Amino acid sequence: EIWPLDDDERLLLVVLGQRYLLYEEDPRPLSYAMAARQLAYLRPDVGWNERRIGMLRRTHSILRCPSAASSGWATMFCCMTIYR
Repeated sequence: EIWPLDDDERLLLVVLGQRYLLYEEDPRPLSYAMAARQLAYLRPDVGWNERRIGMLRRTHSILRCPSAASSGWATMFCCMTIYR
């Protein structure tokens, strides 16, 4: 199945997973605080904060990708390929 992502969901996944996408050694997702600062800079009109990031990640990413819920961040970013 393919699930559509809106622009905010796509941007959130890219910001949280940028260390994976840059092929850093031993990558970890950004903390919600760091991601909120970057997102607020990139899209100040949206009102990004840690709570909003947590809500979007839980409701839009993990629940749509069952393997990510059980396997962690790396699998979640592999699952990004099924989203358009």
